[in-house]
Amino acid sequence: MQALEQAASLSSDAHFLLTAYSQQGKTLLNHQQYQQALAVYEQAIRLAPTEPSLHFFKGNTLSALQEYEKALAAYEQALRLNPHDPQIHTNKGLVLFELQQVEKALAAYEEALRFAFENDACAALCFAGKGSALYELERYEEALAAYEEALRLNPDQPALFFQQKGSTLLELERYEEALTAFEQVCAVDPNSASNYVNYGGGPDESPAL
Repeated sequence: MQALEQAASLSSDAHFLLTAYSQQGKTLLNHQQYQQALAVYEQAIRLAPTEPSLHFFKGNTLSALQEYEKALAAYEQALRLNPHDPQIHTNKGLVLFELQQVEKALAAYEEALRFAFENDACAALCFAGKGSALYELERYEEALAAYEEALRLNPDQPALFFQQKGSTLLELERYEEALTAFEQVCAVDPNSASNYVNYGGGPDESPAL
């Protein structure tokens, strides 16, 4: 923070300063220094309150701190400034799911899918989140379709996504297919195999941000 304040005193170039804050915030966020990252983003927002990416990353930081209500407010502000960004809608869906507002989470994922994602990995996260919401709503056929689309877009998904697919197949009483999905869990991440010994339980979490 001190280095950035020095930059502020030495430079009147607002774009340069905003870039510096943004890069510092992302670095702190990536190093799990969440409180420091939050302070950086809040300072940056004071300088550029209409920059949607700052509110988006503030939301990500608050979500990492499990301050989901505040994260939701940050994402909603980002969407007021940039309503067509699918990643913001997706992350809004993730925190709504954490807040157990499942219908609203599903609506956020559906809204995200109206817009083009920058890459298939981001779209896959959205479909996986949509699948989790549909599973919670006991709409299992639709949940399965969402998980399969996520895996199609990004076949190198974490083991969690295969577990979610397997749990959904269990609910549909498609046991052989469920077994195959759980075997894929072990193949993708052998170290997690002990978590799936019973091959039970539903997808009680959404993909990580």
